[in-house]
Amino acid sequence: MKLALPALLMLASAPTAVAQEWYTGVGYTYYSPDDVSFNTVTTRIGYNPTQINDYVGFELEGLFGIGDDSIGAGAEQSLDFSIGGFAVGRYPLTERIEVFGRVGYQFVEITTELFDAGAVTLESNDSEDGVAFGGGLNIILRGPNTLRVGYTYADATEAHLAEISYVYRFGAN
Repeated sequence: MKLALPALLMLASAPTAVAQEWYTGVGYTYYSPDDVSFNTVTTRIGYNPTQINDYVGFELEGLFGIGDDSIGAGAEQSLDFSIGGFAVGRYPLTERIEVFGRVGYQFVEITTELFDAGAVTLESNDSEDGVAFGGGLNIILRGPNTLRVGYTYADATEAHLAEISYVYRFGAN
């Protein structure tokens, strides 16, 4: 966290050709493993090394749960957080639309709480990690603004993730 402001200041002062390689985003992801579902806030930072190629990049992603899901009488689960790193391939379909695919590794922590008469009687934190992969579309709006719609499958939790997010591309016109 202490490094976030200096890193953003460095990106803001970078030459445009280098700055266009970085992007960040925030959005919503519907995370659905097995018979439960979680609403999450999604954060992401990515790097496209355009000086090397126009098609491959990397991104780090964090998901943070915003609520619980009932899994039966007297029991709830919540997604505490998920973090992942991905290699991303992109290909432009038009001037404003590009398709992307990604593959990477994801770590997830989920809390289960059992209740009796409204009080928590047992709390369990479980974590899973494994391969995740998916794809979607980036719709370039104006200037640095992009709308991202995507799907990811997380193998460790057998979860389907559907996302929509806003992406800001540093240095884009």
